[in-house]
Parts: sequence; C-alpha cells; structure tokens
Amino acid sequence: MVKSSAARPNDVTFVSILSACSHAGLLLQGIEIFHMMVNDYGLHPGSEHYGIVVDLLGRTGELEKAMDIINRMPVPVEPLVWGALLAACRIHHNVEIGEVAAKNLLCLDSNHAGYYILLSNMYGVDGKWGNLAKIRSLIKEKGLKKMIGQSMIEIRNEVHSFVADDKLHPECEKIYELVGQLEVILKLQLQHI
Repeated sequence: MVKSSAARPNDVTFVSILSACSHAGLLLQGIEIFHMMVNDYGLHPGSEHYGIVVDLLGRTGELEKAMDIINRMPVPVEPLVWGALLAACRIHHNVEIGEVAAKNLLCLDSNHAGYYILLSNMYGVDGKWGNLAKIRSLIKEKGLKKMIGQSMIEIRNEVHSFVADDKLHPECEKIYELVGQLEVILKLQLQHI
C-alpha cells in the first residue's frame, strides 16, 4: 500500500483491501495491513474488519488464532465474524471450534437458516450424520427457509436488486448480454496468462 499519497484511506478502504487479501490467501500481507490501519492511520477497526481478519485466518487454517482475535475484540462480535469462523471450521474439519462459533451465531440470530445449514454441512463433511440429522430436523421444526443470494446497486438514486437467473429486471436482456461479453473477454485474458 502506498503511504505517500495525499489521499488518506478510510475504514471502507481497509475493508476492501483486507477482503482482497483474504480472497487471495495473503495472510501475512492482510495482517500487516490490519496493523497499518490501526498503528499508521489511527483507525479503529469495526466488526467488519475483524470479520475479514477472521476469514483470512480461517481460510489459511489458523482457526485457533482466529478464535484468539475474536476473544480479544474490543467491539461487539457480530454474526459475520462467527459466520466466517464457522465456514472455516467446515473447510478445515474442526468441529470443536465450529460448534463454539455456531452456538454464538445462534444466540445472536436463531432464525437465520444459513447458519443451521452451514453447521449441518460441517457435520456432513465430518461424517457426523446424527448431528446433521438433528440440525436438519431443527430447520424443518422452526420452518426456516434459506434466503436466496441478492446483490444490490444504486444508480442515480435508484436501487436495483439482482438474484441469480433473475429475468424480472426491466433491462435483463441488456444485463445478460453485457455479462456474456465480459465472460468472453475474461476467457480471452485467462488464455494469455
């Protein structure tokens, strides 16, 4: 990150940078940037920043360190932080820490179907079929439904909402045409890498 620029990064800038580090698996760089945010720029990390650091540590299998970060957070631990940890526990087969994350998640929001599904998937990956069945039964008992993924964008003070395979947007033909063009461009670019 260039520090000599006249423009000062803000907390949103660091959310973007940390997220990029997480998705690229750049553990050391992400931790360094997190410390830079606090020490060099005097910004106070929020739950979203901590959630990304937990995600970063989780993606690289550093679940105990992620748990340590959570235990030392000076801000309230929001569901996105516990959700990042639970997702990492599923990937890295750590049921013990995953159950701690799930317990905290469900205390914060017991009606979010996605958390139960993530927990049941963790049990399935680990072959704990009895636990998986209990969670799936609980989902049915509570009448929970998984929400579909949705993206939103604001253009000229008008909010546009999108879901996968959405054909209801008034300009869906133009949108899918543009997406198709972008796919072609990306495929051509990948051939040259």
